[in-house]
Amino acid sequence: LLALTYIQHFVYKEDCVGPHILSADRVQIPGTIEEYYIHGHYTFSSSNVVYAIICTKCPTRGIYIGETGQSLRKRTNHHRFTINNKKLDTPVSEHFNSPNHSLGDFRISVIKGNFKTENERKVCEYKLMQTFRSLETGLNLGHGFMANYQD
Repeated sequence: LLALTYIQHFVYKEDCVGPHILSADRVQIPGTIEEYYIHGHYTFSSSNVVYAIICTKCPTRGIYIGETGQSLRKRTNHHRFTINNKKLDTPVSEHFNSPNHSLGDFRISVIKGNFKTENERKVCEYKLMQTFRSLETGLNLGHGFMANYQD
């Protein structure tokens, strides 16, 4: 299971997307005993971040690594919209609309931020997809930004 150490890592308002935030200083890497430590303090207003979406029902398969230049709030609301409106054209929405799953199983956490450039953020996203094995066993479908650099 996903091991989390709870601390006050995020500041949020309950009337926003607060119930879906993971307040942790580390996230276990699926299928291993290794943990990824989260450094820094982020809020729902934080932008220019790489984030992880984790399914509480299936943390070894239900992980998605994403990046955004927008605020975490705006990006989270977009994911929630696709789930609530059953837009099954995204792996995240498809997963949380699968049998015995719901938005209640959705958790999100910034795992890295404060990038100097969009390119740096996208490269970090790809490296974290590899670290969290979200391309092989998770919800990331392709290499995205790095597809042109693959063998």
